[in-house]
Amino acid sequence: MEDLSETLLACVKGDLNAIEGELSSSKAQGASLVFNIATDMKVGRNSITGLELTYSKKDLTLTSLKMIEKDGSFTLYQLGDKTLNKSIDAKTYKHAKVRKKTGNK
Repeated sequence: MEDLSETLLACVKGDLNAIEGELSSSKAQGASLVFNIATDMKVGRNSITGLELTYSKKDLTLTSLKMIEKDGSFTLYQLGDKTLNKSIDAKTYKHAKVRKKTGNK
């Protein structure tokens, strides 16, 4: 599963070089850029043989990720309603107080 999480993070970041596999095609399609990557990843009992990544031309963010399995079935993630560079309210973060160690242990 670690490989999958690293792959998903690389896809979101647009770091195609960090994805294990080979770029098999890329094309502009309407308002999108589509990249196909041939790979051989094991995810549980399944073998992922390809990734299809679609990015928005407007802001270059990932809009969909299609993970294609050996048997032709696939899992599709679609990302919508993205808000970029939104400020986070400082009240969201709470810091734990750190206790100082006392005594000789």
